[in-house]
Amino acid sequence: MRPRNQARRRRQLANAGKRVLLERGAVGLRVKDIAERAGLTPSSVLYYYPRLDELMIEVSREAMERYAERRSRQVRALEDPV
Repeated sequence: MRPRNQARRRRQLANAGKRVLLERGAVGLRVKDIAERAGLTPSSVLYYYPRLDELMIEVSREAMERYAERRSRQVRALEDPV
């Protein structure tokens, strides 16, 4: 039996969730679609993210971190704070 790599699997599911979200939008988002995109069963998705909103928060967190990092770089590059 091989050990599970939960961090890797969660990244895989977040990436699949992001792609499905971009394609279908939030209204039509289903666990089944994310599972198919990740090559897993819906029950596997629910094992790592028992609620779909938890997975969407993870997807959003990545986007917010990228946004914050870009803004931070831009602010650090300013010479005049005004």
